[in-house]
Amino acid sequence: MAIPGFVDGMILRAGNLLWPSRNPDESHAVIEATLRLGDDARIPSLRTFRAVQHAMAAQPVKTVTATAEVDYESLDNFGRLLGYSAETIALGDLGHLDRAAQMASEGYRVLDESPLDSFHGTGLAEFHAYALLAAGNVAEAHAVSPNISISSTPNCLVCHGRWPLPHSV
Repeated sequence: MAIPGFVDGMILRAGNLLWPSRNPDESHAVIEATLRLGDDARIPSLRTFRAVQHAMAAQPVKTVTATAEVDYESLDNFGRLLGYSAETIALGDLGHLDRAAQMASEGYRVLDESPLDSFHGTGLAEFHAYALLAAGNVAEAHAVSPNISISSTPNCLVCHGRWPLPHSV
């Protein structure tokens, strides 16, 4: 059964520390301290956010380890999408392209089932494209790029046409 609402006060605090405050160490400490409280209902969300922290820190092994402990069915759609996005880029970084594509596919399925959450999908498509690029699959990354919102990804080389693509694409 899904927990209503992925974002609670501690995840919001950790997110604010991670992104606007640019303090990943404090963000990580908040999640770790909250995990130690042992609230079974919150643990899947906290582990998922921890995986996002690891993905943002370019720690793919830790990302995959963290998501391995998550029961995605216990998350709401936003939590699932964050987890699938983090796993997609981490698996791509590790060269596990088939598994990365599977996680991206799961994320796209969540988006199809919950169109009101579709604005969260831009990160998934971007991470999917980056996973493909990391494995050297430039043409496939370019094929995924139409799913990326240009305005939300100012540094995405593929979606802005700044990645050197082969002429066959």
